[in-house]
Amino acid sequence: MGRGRRGGDGAGGVDPGQGGAAAVVRVPGAVDVVGHVLGAGSAYRESARAADKRVGRLLFAVRSRPSVADEAWTTVVVTDHGHLDQGGHGGREPEVATAWAAAAGPSIQPGDQALITSQEQVAPLVLAALGDMSGS
Repeated sequence: MGRGRRGGDGAGGVDPGQGGAAAVVRVPGAVDVVGHVLGAGSAYRESARAADKRVGRLLFAVRSRPSVADEAWTTVVVTDHGHLDQGGHGGREPEVATAWAAAAGPSIQPGDQALITSQEQVAPLVLAALGDMSGS
């Protein structure tokens, strides 16, 4: 497995260019901060667009790897919660308790039943995508 790496805007995880790493973790925290401080207005939408562009650059980098044809990448993008329109953290309001997720990979077929319908389903999906990590 590759070396751990940390970068700006909460980037962290394992660098896929170092020794055949199995995972990359990217945490774009700016969207969450803007939602808490300013609410779900134009600044929130702009922050989400900027995060989308960063995810796009990451996916482009993965797809540009010389060995990508021999690799089985699974991509999962997930939020930890929603936001109140006016900002703040909220509590158990439906719009706060609701999160979204998107996933793509070799075992995920477009149009199939959603693999992630609750936060508890994220870790099992990621672990299944990583496969047998025992090294045997």
